[in-house]
Amino acid sequence: MRIGTPPNFLSVDLVMDDGVSFFRVEAVVITNDRQFTACHERVVMGAGGDTLRRYEDFSDFKCEDVDITLSEGGHIRLQRDWRGQMMVKYRLAAYSTKTAMEGEVLVEGDFAGEFIREFGALLAAHGFFADAE
Repeated sequence: MRIGTPPNFLSVDLVMDDGVSFFRVEAVVITNDRQFTACHERVVMGAGGDTLRRYEDFSDFKCEDVDITLSEGGHIRLQRDWRGQMMVKYRLAAYSTKTAMEGEVLVEGDFAGEFIREFGALLAAHGFFADAE
């Protein structure tokens, strides 16, 4: 799934590698004739019980934000304001190269619900919610 306005976006996709599922997360920002790109091919997302409950509460408008940890010190943070607009803040990191890229993408209120459903379905396909109880 991809969010953002071309050419600036955050993309999160489920990929299989040797029978194991990972996430591929890519961020691209182009501004003032400069391009910043980060891509992590084998991201693991944290799926602790608190994170699962928090995501479900966020989906049900019971809380304003949720933080999902990514491997190697990264994260995806979803924040929603009172108008329904959502900010997706991210940090992609790689220990091996000692680098990180941070950014944010605004999701307009009309598309926030759709994003939450699609992102939740992507997480569920990975088994993210398997340990929810």
